[in-house]
Amino acid sequence: MKKILRRLITHLLCIALLVSVIPVPASAAESPVIEVQSVRAVPGGSADVEIRMKNNPGIGVAVLKVSFDNSVLTLDSFQYGPEFQKDGENPPNLKSPLTLTWSSSTANVEGDQVYATLHFTVSADVQADTNAEVKISYSDIFDIDENKINFQIQNGIIEIKRGIPGDITGDGVRDARDLLRMRKYFAGWDVTVDMVAVDVTGDGNVNAADLLRLRKFFAGWNVKIFYGDIELEICSHNMIATPAKAATCTEAGNIAYWLC
Repeated sequence: MKKILRRLITHLLCIALLVSVIPVPASAAESPVIEVQSVRAVPGGSADVEIRMKNNPGIGVAVLKVSFDNSVLTLDSFQYGPEFQKDGENPPNLKSPLTLTWSSSTANVEGDQVYATLHFTVSADVQADTNAEVKISYSDIFDIDENKINFQIQNGIIEIKRGIPGDITGDGVRDARDLLRMRKYFAGWDVTVDMVAVDVTGDGNVNAADLLRLRKFFAGWNVKIFYGDIELEICSHNMIATPAKAATCTEAGNIAYWLC
């Protein structure tokens, strides 16, 4: 019995050793990915969309095709990322489909990189609550040794909304969390913000004046805040309170309410 048990343990240890040395395929999370950033914009506004490479094992040439609706989005300009600027080719025009070609003659570019940034203007005639897709595909991606590299594709959208002034988090609600998120953003925290909403003053610039304006707004000052061309102003009128009154046998009651 003891011999049988020892043999069984020996066999199990051998199996465990073999399993430990068998190569395990990389998980989907570690696979090379080309991702199109999703952003929010307003009708008539602008949108900057990054094309990012993640878990890039090393490439020497890439030919990417970008597709979008020319009637909704106008591509004003684009720029290759820092690692791709030197050898990136300029397409003949900026219409969809747009071909972005880059090649290297020296070495692979690897790791997480921004391949290109696209600068769009959204049509002023487009309806709000519309999603404009920005899609990407590729025909050829090889490393410097001419081995084909396969990437997963994650397309993006430009969410076109009228927006809410002061909704910094982009969750559709304006509350104290927006002020907190704004302060974190200007303090250098790695947080997500709606960049259209961050321009609280509506002057086209994002700076400390926007944080000051939002602080004034939440403190009750009579100031205007903006989301693109949407304007919101705190009411400067006096609120007249009417207290709650219980109903009687002869008179109707009412809840508490305020009138401006």
